[in-house]
Amino acid sequence: MAEALGIAGSVVSFVGLAGQVVQGVNYLYNFFNSMQDAPSDIKSLAAELKILGTILDEVNRDVVDSAALRAALQLCKDIIAELEGLVQKSNLASKQSKVKRLWSQMSTAFRNEEFRKYIERLERAKTSLLHAKMSSHG
Repeated sequence: MAEALGIAGSVVSFVGLAGQVVQGVNYLYNFFNSMQDAPSDIKSLAAELKILGTILDEVNRDVVDSAALRAALQLCKDIIAELEGLVQKSNLASKQSKVKRLWSQMSTAFRNEEFRKYIERLERAKTSLLHAKMSSHG
């Protein structure tokens, strides 16, 4: 009985972690995807987030908890949290006038190198998540 409760608690914890990551990915994807005339790096970042969201949906459907999947999800969560912090710090998500928002978008465009690093990190996180997903089913 205690073992069954432990397993159930573990699954609930896993689903909660996955849900937090999905929520962050959806927020960031919608945010970056809504930027009109965004630089190519931001469009690439939005595309990576969309793919990650699709993978996370598959992970959530399967709900196979493993240490590798948890580690991969935590990596995703950390990257997403950093990106959310970057968005908040740059005031891009605030209700600004169109002129101020345009200037914010332009200043963001100058951070292309930073966005490329996030794109690379998201690619690695997706790869880790896919490997963990495959190994948990093997």
